[in-house]
Amino acid sequence: EHLKLQTSKAYFTSDTHFSQERTLKFSNRPFRNLWQMDLQLYSNWNKHITMEDIVYHAGDLGDISQLKKILSNLNFKTLYWVLGNYDRAEKAKIEEVIEKSKRDIKIFDSYASFYDIVHQVKYFVTHEPYHTKDTTMRTPKLKDGEVVLYGHIHGRNFAKKNGFEIGVDYHNY
Repeated sequence: EHLKLQTSKAYFTSDTHFSQERTLKFSNRPFRNLWQMDLQLYSNWNKHITMEDIVYHAGDLGDISQLKKILSNLNFKTLYWVLGNYDRAEKAKIEEVIEKSKRDIKIFDSYASFYDIVHQVKYFVTHEPYHTKDTTMRTPKLKDGEVVLYGHIHGRNFAKKNGFEIGVDYHNY
């Protein structure tokens, strides 16, 4: 069963990669250093999101060894976190930090879905924008009126049939 909510109460993002040096370099992010990148990402997030808002994050949130600090710096009431390719190997550590944080955070292995009651559209939030050979990681085949929101590709393909990239690289961090 999918969640029912109004999109005006929810925000969508992906591939923040807080405190991850490799992303700063490999994605050619326009920051001098990791500190500057994290500061801009925190600022942009908290400028728009309050402690009463819902956030869907489509994976690769950040350096898991820094997760406690990262979560303490972010506004949200509820975080629906679809694990990204960097997150999946660290799932046990992520769950441990989340449990200790006492914040409302739900983890999804492949996708989260919800129904926008205002616009009557079903959305799937996933990390990779394509079907994989691994059947456990697949999003359902989309029907008319369904949309996939994805990350993973760091600004290389904003739109595809029935889908949009929500990664920070495309959306000005």
